[in-house]
Amino acid sequence: LQAHIGWNERRFDDLPPLDNNPRLDRIWRFIAIIFMAHAGRIRIRQQGQTILVVKSDETDAERP
Repeated sequence: LQAHIGWNERRFDDLPPLDNNPRLDRIWRFIAIIFMAHAGRIRIRQQGQTILVVKSDETDAERP
């Protein structure tokens, strides 16, 4: 997923699938972006029903 998230915001639903089962895929992608955000690698925000992801700048990625 990290290779598909750049400096421009991208919709969560536009990220490539991780599993053939649509329900499990959505769950695994969501868990992955939550962990990536917690690690400071990406930022996530919600706009209405849409989840948006974007790469964090380097200062955010160096959080303790």
